[in-house]
Amino acid sequence: MATARQLLISFMILSLCAACESELSLLTSGQAEAFFSVQGEMDDLWVVGADQGSGPVVLQLQGEQGRNLSWTRHDTGHSGDIWWVQPFEQEVILVGSDGLILEYDRSSNSFQRINGPAAEITFFGVWGADSSDLWVVGGSLGADGNGSVWRRQDGQWAEHNEAVLTEAESGTLYFKVDGTAADDLWIVGSRGIAMHWDGTRLNPTETGAGSASLFTVKARAEGAVAVGGLGLATIVHRHGDSWVDYSPSFQPQVNGVCTGGNQLYAAGAQGSWHHFDPEAEAWTSTMELLTLQDYHACWADADGNLMMVGGHISANPFNEGVIAFMGPTNVPPPPGTP
Repeated sequence: MATARQLLISFMILSLCAACESELSLLTSGQAEAFFSVQGEMDDLWVVGADQGSGPVVLQLQGEQGRNLSWTRHDTGHSGDIWWVQPFEQEVILVGSDGLILEYDRSSNSFQRINGPAAEITFFGVWGADSSDLWVVGGSLGADGNGSVWRRQDGQWAEHNEAVLTEAESGTLYFKVDGTAADDLWIVGSRGIAMHWDGTRLNPTETGAGSASLFTVKARAEGAVAVGGLGLATIVHRHGDSWVDYSPSFQPQVNGVCTGGNQLYAAGAQGSWHHFDPEAEAWTSTMELLTLQDYHACWADADGNLMMVGGHISANPFNEGVIAFMGPTNVPPPPGTP
């Protein structure tokens, strides 16, 4: 049996070799705000993050078929960290701390805050099959708090209530929501929670993650993938009616997961990131030492572009923002890059 020292040496060699072959490079680092989410398409890509006193960072990358790309920083006119974003054709939905739900109207270039959610709620995720049916998930970070799920149907926002939510343990948090259709979505959260919405109700499932949180989920036709951890990485894949553990060994926790074409990536702590090899049925892990900060989210497309965003995200102040990128498209550094 291999010794711990031999395993560590093997792990370091594999990581270094993977890093040598990778083309991931930093677009920016040391930004005043940490970045929490990146979503959209290459000609309409949104990066959002923390508020360090002058409003949350909201960046939009625009171009023409991947050419002449440029960044715009939007002033929302509101305060609070923004943890997730989902763009639609006519609007963009942004959610975050202090019960923040923002609707950005593209035609009027205006942000409207939704009234209703309690100020102690932090919303960590938003998703909808289209803008007519949106889900927002989060919870209160206080000791007596609990998870919160809000939904917009036909333009009206309301808290979503059903037994599986009201009966949850105290301190439960819901971190992300993602789906393939209005009647096929997943919500993941603390203590390995993963619930499936079938169009009628939320159905809890057993992930085997134990006390580890699941921070992000990516719904796919071939089965959802959820990532998280408690110090060490946790990655589980949905196969049929069960979750299967695919966690890579000797890796820090994983915060984000994304797909592009038939590629599957995950973003982790301490500058680590991962790529799934379908032939080997395993994750290949890379620690490139590009940054010592944590990646929180990733985005990829079918053209081979991959973006990782993060920073100092484990506790306030949420700063030292970092964006890394690889791919065939020429993406300029965002505004304010040192």
